[in-house]
Amino acid sequence: MKHLIFKLFLLAGTTFTMFSCTTSQTMTIEGQPGTEILTPGLKNLGTIGNNRKVNIKIPSDDYYAFLLARSNGSKELVPFALDYRNKKYSGTKTQHAVGIGLAVAGLTGLIPGFAMIAADSESEVGGYIIAGSFGTAGIGCAIGMPAYFRLQQTQYQYQYKYLSHQSTNEDFTFTRPVDNGFVRTVGHELQHHETHVENSEGIAAATSAAIRRRGKTSAATRNLRDYGQQVSGTFIGTGKLLLAGEEVESYADIKVVIKRVDKNNVLVEVYESGEPFFNAADKYSVKQNGKKKYMLSLKGIPSATISISNQKNMVYLHPKVNIDGEIYTLSITASMQE
Repeated sequence: MKHLIFKLFLLAGTTFTMFSCTTSQTMTIEGQPGTEILTPGLKNLGTIGNNRKVNIKIPSDDYYAFLLARSNGSKELVPFALDYRNKKYSGTKTQHAVGIGLAVAGLTGLIPGFAMIAADSESEVGGYIIAGSFGTAGIGCAIGMPAYFRLQQTQYQYQYKYLSHQSTNEDFTFTRPVDNGFVRTVGHELQHHETHVENSEGIAAATSAAIRRRGKTSAATRNLRDYGQQVSGTFIGTGKLLLAGEEVESYADIKVVIKRVDKNNVLVEVYESGEPFFNAADKYSVKQNGKKKYMLSLKGIPSATISISNQKNMVYLHPKVNIDGEIYTLSITASMQE
């Protein structure tokens, strides 16, 4: 019996030493071949191969809002953000609770077992109870302790997970400013004076220079070519999320907010149940398509479009929405709210 108890203690100790291991997440980075992927601390995580991809591992206890890309033969470090999604890790929490419950139940069972051994050192029943309790506690530890250590990691504490596919910022270019020594000055317009002559009837007549001048005008705040201003506003309607043509989710009250950047560009944000649908606002270019109809296209993804009619009705179509590595299509029909 003593040998059995010793073996159970040894098994428990071995199990505890194994639980100190941390987990990591593997993701695929896409970009130009030969590009190095570095942490903000300049630790090399890998180099993109000829297939334009590289698989890297990030420990679950490390947090990176962005990584750095360095092209082959270049000294420039170009940051690119890491996309992520919220994840509650409910399965790990359940595993932790079940394991702790079994461990507590096993340890509680030791009390009557040791009491029987104390009363009768040769008691087989007490020995079996102790052995069973140790077995239950060991199973509980084997289930609960890995979950416990995982839940202590940063990724689990803040409940997020990186998307499995990321990409570098390949479209960034860097140029240094050139000082050519040219100094710009602001001058004052010369004051032009109209000269008048008297005609034979004593009526003032303007000179030819004065005749060529335009009469006074009133400046309007409205700009008919300011497309960004024309389409700005809040649109509310219905939407649906499609995967390979099949509807996955539908949204009864979805909101699209368009904000002017300049006369040809806007920022677009989508809200579903009051929460942002995307990680950040998307920048769209605006063009007039026909009389009083506007077409917006997403910078970098021209197939993502928004059309807005003269009646302020919107048709939103984004065919490349990345969710957990799957590509979905988001379709929305909405009307502007006055």
